[in-house]
Parts: sequence; C-alpha cells; structure tokens
Amino acid sequence: MLGVPIRLSGGTVGSLNVYAESRYVWDASDRAAIRAFEGFVERLLQAAIAAHTQGVIIEQLQYALDHRVVIERAVGMIMGREQVAAPAAFERLRSAARRQRMRTAEIAERLLAGETLE
Repeated sequence: MLGVPIRLSGGTVGSLNVYAESRYVWDASDRAAIRAFEGFVERLLQAAIAAHTQGVIIEQLQYALDHRVVIERAVGMIMGREQVAAPAAFERLRSAARRQRMRTAEIAERLLAGETLE
C-alpha cells in the first residue's frame, strides 16, 4: 500500500491510498504519481466545497428575492408601529427570526397575519 494525506485548509481530511494485489516495491515514480494525483484530488475537493458554498449563497439570495415583498411590507409595518427607520425595523424583524430559529420571511408573514414580534 502507498498512501498520502489529503489536506484542505491546512488540515488533513483523509488519505489517498493505492494498493497492489501482490508484494510490490514502490519506486520514486510511483510516489511522484500519487503525489500528483493527490494535488488533483485536493483541488477537486476545494472546487466542490466552493461550488457548494456558492450554491448555498445563491439559494439564500433567491429566497430573499422571492420573499422581498413580504419582508418589505413587514418592515413598513414595524416602521409605522414603532416609529423607527427601515434599517432598525429590518434588524428587529431579523432578530425575531434568529430568536425563533425561523426565516425572516416566515416571521414577516406571521407579523402581517396579526402576530406580534417576540
């Protein structure tokens, strides 16, 4: 068996192992080949993580766009009731969402339906 660690962000996250069916003495070219492949695997994992992260951000932005009107209406309602500016009203809405572990749009919908912010 010949193995090398797979590292991401300075930490080892796994290993890349090559096995031979029978007894085999790994030479310098074998070690160089697995190290080259190790670099490829590390870059592939980094790209996959970056793509996943971007996908999450895109989903969050799309959610915000889809629910923008509801959130804006709720912010307006808070502004009118509490006589605060839009940033403070939005922060109040967002804080309530965090406290209740819900999405901001869900809290906004509840507020528009007559519930109070807790």
